[in-house]
Amino acid sequence: MRVGRIRTTEDYDNAYSMDAVMDSLRSLPQSEDRDVLLNNLGYATYPYLICLSDYNRLLELSGKPALQLGEKEAAVYIDTEFTTVSRTAMLNQVLAGQPKVELDGSPIHLTGEVQSVNLVTDRSITLSFALILPDEAFLYYSQGMYDTYVNAVLSEQALDGNSLMTAYLDLNEKLDETGIEYESYLQNIGRQLFYTIASSYITLYLAIVFPGSCQHHRGCSVPDESAENRAQIPDPDPPGSYCTKPFASLLESKLPGLWDFLYWLRLSAVCLESGRYLQGYSRPEPVGQCLKCCLYLLL
Repeated sequence: MRVGRIRTTEDYDNAYSMDAVMDSLRSLPQSEDRDVLLNNLGYATYPYLICLSDYNRLLELSGKPALQLGEKEAAVYIDTEFTTVSRTAMLNQVLAGQPKVELDGSPIHLTGEVQSVNLVTDRSITLSFALILPDEAFLYYSQGMYDTYVNAVLSEQALDGNSLMTAYLDLNEKLDETGIEYESYLQNIGRQLFYTIASSYITLYLAIVFPGSCQHHRGCSVPDESAENRAQIPDPDPPGSYCTKPFASLLESKLPGLWDFLYWLRLSAVCLESGRYLQGYSRPEPVGQCLKCCLYLLL
């Protein structure tokens, strides 16, 4: 999969323009989807470029029909993380009219529907907007400078007598021997799952423990606020300071655990990315230590 940028000009702010698309969107009835599309596409002045033959090979592996483009045509690619079904349908309505756009001053027509098949397994590599160009046009506008990603699909023979998990692990071991940097489906899912769990712990800590401690301190600071005693109780702290002190003291007491948590979080991510945790470690030390730090922070 070859992915590049426009290299025929250094005027990055005006390398690409699609006034006809923007005008068509503005003519639609006002809605949140329309406004979001106008805002997002307004920043697409220097899009990524995708080689058509490589993308068609990806469609073939996905069991989808190939994309056909003429010499002066291009297709729009937007990753699913940057759009919704309703916005994609709205943009497809505009693309049905084959609007004319300019790529480094040369007119081309956008055609077909918005494409969104994942370019690579690694979900940290996503494109908010790109143009799929015929091979010759891609090589011209990229000037031969592009990144190459190699996608692989397990064969039916690799699955004979093996589970999907075993087949992936066997493939990972063979790739490890080559020294090639790669991203497998299992590693990607494992890392994303770990990040989700870690962020959930942090959210619980910030949303529950801090306010709870603040309210506890507030209740203990003034044990009796009845009308007859209120005048006798001095208030050494200005309004709002009840929450400032417990926040500061609680944060100070939890800093060692927070630093340990960040350390083990990073080490766990490296462990998952390398595939070591997925390849048979009976006691994943980094992950276990990270969870211990989470419990310390919550307590």
